[in-house]
Amino acid sequence: MDLAARKYRLIERLTNLVSAEKLDKIEQFLNKEIFEDELPILTQEQKDLLDERLANHKSNPNTGKNWNTIKSDLSKYAS
Repeated sequence: MDLAARKYRLIERLTNLVSAEKLDKIEQFLNKEIFEDELPILTQEQKDLLDERLANHKSNPNTGKNWNTIKSDLSKYAS
């Protein structure tokens, strides 16, 4: 579904909304400024680093740490 169709569907659903409580929740969500049209911009240096890391992972997929090990390591700093 393209962006225009998704927006139309959302507007249609909002138009048919009958619950004031649900509308309040939607308004609270929107008021938190979550919908910013600008995405964070990566510098060329950051893009190059990500490309390098991805290439390294593809050539050596079994190196590195698994997620449980990373979480365990990070939990040591949270104490």
